[in-house]
This record gives sequence, structure tokens and C-alpha cells, in this order.
Amino acid sequence: MKNKNQKLYLAQFVATIFMVMIHSGTVIGNPIAHFILKSMICRSVGPFFFINNAYFFHLNASKNGEDISLNGEMFRSVLGFLPKISVIMQTL
Repeated sequence: MKNKNQKLYLAQFVATIFMVMIHSGTVIGNPIAHFILKSMICRSVGPFFFINNAYFFHLNASKNGEDISLNGEMFRSVLGFLPKISVIMQTL
């Protein structure tokens, strides 16, 4: 059976290489090409990973029959958790 998400997996692989390039030193000697590659193309992989993982999370949750809709109870639990995170971050 052929996986229908094969192109997304390939895009994740390429995005992973771009993520490594972000955290490396100078990749290309030409400053303009270096800026275009690292500051424009490679910096787009963060939002790509966020959106891609949300897609797979939704796909997996719907396959398992879980309700992941953002209802009031979930929203209140997230809002209740945020002050605790800020207290933890202030102590670091």
C-alpha cells in the first residue's frame, strides 16, 4: 500500500536539513546567497514543522476517534496553565 503522505515526509526530510543549516555557520561564501538561503528559505521551516505536525496530529486523532475540537473547557485549561508556565520561567 502506497502512503499518501509520502510527499510530506520528503518535505520533512528536506526541512530537517534546512534546520541543521540554520544552526550551522556560513554555508555559502557569497553573502547575498547566504542571506537568501539562511535568512529567507531556511527560516521558513519552523512554521512548516508547526503546521505539518498539526496536520499529522489531527490525522492521527481523527483516526483514533478522539475529539480535538477547541471547546471552552480545553481553552480554559490552557489559559489556566499559562500562569504556571510564566512562574516557572521566571524562576529560571
